[in-house]
Amino acid sequence: MKISVPPPIIKWLIVLPSLVALCFFIGQFFAPDACLDLGGSFNYAQWACSYTEDHAYVDTPFYLLGSFWVFACCSVVSALVWLCYRRRCNAF
Repeated sequence: MKISVPPPIIKWLIVLPSLVALCFFIGQFFAPDACLDLGGSFNYAQWACSYTEDHAYVDTPFYLLGSFWVFACCSVVSALVWLCYRRRCNAF
């Protein structure tokens, strides 16, 4: 017996890992700003907020964050799976 999964559920299952990775990346991207807004000092080497020590500013491009690359890889994989699923089933 073949189990049929509705296409909207499959769409969400394909996109969900990318959305979770995007949320994690956005959280890390705005962490220094949130720390400074709350009166702390952000340690860019350990990627942590400190309210007791002062840390120097270190320019950190977004592409050096690990979460950016996780998001980028999840997006590429999701796009490829979406494309293969669409071509195979003509579901959309």
